[in-house]
Amino acid sequence: AYMNGYLDLVEHYQSVLEKRNEWTFRVQSTFLAVASAMFAVIVSLNSSSTDSTCSRILLAIAVLLDILCILFSSISLYENKVENDKTAHTCYHRIEQYIHEDVSLDILSLHKGSERGKLFLFCEKWSYISFFLFICALTIYALHKFLLM
Repeated sequence: AYMNGYLDLVEHYQSVLEKRNEWTFRVQSTFLAVASAMFAVIVSLNSSSTDSTCSRILLAIAVLLDILCILFSSISLYENKVENDKTAHTCYHRIEQYIHEDVSLDILSLHKGSERGKLFLFCEKWSYISFFLFICALTIYALHKFLLM
């Protein structure tokens, strides 16, 4: 019964941790892939010699927002990995204490070690914001170009 309780606790914690981090990883990976692909397309299709000053400014804003999205998504992915490793280590340490020292342990005490860092939260938030603003800027640029033709 003692070992079954331990295994149940570990399985529960792993599933909770995996579900929370899987969504973040998928979203940030998608943002990074889309933003990087769009950056390559925008840079390769840029024909600034025939564009008006307004078009070039709009495109520069879109490219800058795209670069910010790439930066924040990359940092967020890295921080997600670091946070996961730190949380897994904390969980393992607390469970080990529970087994060897007969210390009481509950799910809430495991979750205390899984709180997100400030850098992660900042980068995750701004990756979403910069991606949204990038799409808006790109749309405005496209409408501007379309209306000039």
